[in-house]
Amino acid sequence: MHKEYSNYESFMFMYGATIRRLLKRLFWGFVIFAVIWHFGLQRYVYQRLFGTPFNEEMTISQNEVYVDLPPDNYRTASIAGYEVKFQLLKQYYATGRVIYVDRYTNPFGRFYRDTDDGSTRAYDEIVPQDISFVIGDLAKSSELKGDHEYRMGIIDVEDKDTRDIVLKHEKLFDTHFTNIHTIAASINVQKALDILKAGDIATLEGYLIYWETRVRSGRILNFRSAVYAGETHKDQKYGGMSNVGKCKQLLLTKITFDGYTFE
Repeated sequence: MHKEYSNYESFMFMYGATIRRLLKRLFWGFVIFAVIWHFGLQRYVYQRLFGTPFNEEMTISQNEVYVDLPPDNYRTASIAGYEVKFQLLKQYYATGRVIYVDRYTNPFGRFYRDTDDGSTRAYDEIVPQDISFVIGDLAKSSELKGDHEYRMGIIDVEDKDTRDIVLKHEKLFDTHFTNIHTIAASINVQKALDILKAGDIATLEGYLIYWETRVRSGRILNFRSAVYAGETHKDQKYGGMSNVGKCKQLLLTKITFDGYTFE
């Protein structure tokens, strides 16, 4: 007595092995493409789609430039789906070395966003990356490595070369090392931030700002940028520590690195 097979079973009997081989090849093809994209192709594509060639020599700044502005009225903008009110405090310009880029919009980072009243999610989406940035003599040391704890830039003192640099230039860290929380002023700038990496010599131009937005609980989330090198929190404690270095809240309007400008 012969068993009757359904159309599906007959199909899989005839083509199942071929389909499994095809799916396996598609999977590994996707993995290989993702690796190539992440480690080189993405930068190549984004530079040509969103940047313009820059052929001038870049000189590392000895000091960050802070330009006073006339009192600014509050402005509003829609950023990542949030209505953000902000005020320009100072214009900012510097060329230095990126020693760490921390991003918060990856799938792993999203896991932590709904653990409070919506503040973490809002901040991570409005400011999706931080840049640890050095200038002057610190920027001349390509061996210098940065590290990051959530929203706080630190130096990787577990690295021997970095420890040696710290001992040599310890007095410079207050004024030549900075942690910058970047808000992209355009899609081109955001694409640049997506491919920026540690080791890049970059020129950052934009505005240090105060900004605020309302989170889902109704609370107002607000942040005021540091407006001079080495500025610290005097009246607030972060992680149980007082006088912690204050971060820059930078509305980034233009960035140049690796032979391209994005604005």
